[in-house]
Amino acid sequence: MSTGQRVLTTIALFLLIGCYFASGVIGAAGQPGSEEDPLVTRSWVDRYLNQEFSPAQKGLSSLETQLLALNDQVKKMEGSLLVILTIGQARAQVGDQVCDLEVPPFIVSGRTYLPLRFIGEAFGTEFQWDGDTKKITYQSSQGMVELVIGANTAKIGDEAVQLDAPAMIKNGRTVVPLRFIGESLGNSITWHDATKTVEIR
Repeated sequence: MSTGQRVLTTIALFLLIGCYFASGVIGAAGQPGSEEDPLVTRSWVDRYLNQEFSPAQKGLSSLETQLLALNDQVKKMEGSLLVILTIGQARAQVGDQVCDLEVPPFIVSGRTYLPLRFIGEAFGTEFQWDGDTKKITYQSSQGMVELVIGANTAKIGDEAVQLDAPAMIKNGRTVVPLRFIGESLGNSITWHDATKTVEIR
């Protein structure tokens, strides 16, 4: 029982005892609180409370369990960020916010390209750029990622992965193939061909 519950129980106990004294239930001959036995002992009160309030306590315990489960579900929902981008559109949706894109998603030779930094930073990823080698490094749930502009391979953790199209720079921003977003950031990707829309979670 928490401290708050104990305080409430103590207050309820004093009110209950006062009501019972007033009604004459406590104070009947031979019972604690009567003239023959004026002492209301702690053990008697505990037994009485256990008997009278046990069903209510079980109900409260069940409600607390349900409340904790609901809180867990809310936390999971809050942590499930949704990013939506549409081919050719300079605006993207990040959760409940609409953000401007310096480089809208586009398609080249059947490959969908997305702005890497914009998506990564939406999910809390920090990027490092080496201008001399044109290499991008960042830590993701899949491990440390190393990506070189124009290269057909990248490194995720200790594993070399093949890109279906190389990363490139457009309008000063790094863009990568859609599939690489999921592979390197660990996100779930959903493509809607009818609307040319990408959903990233």
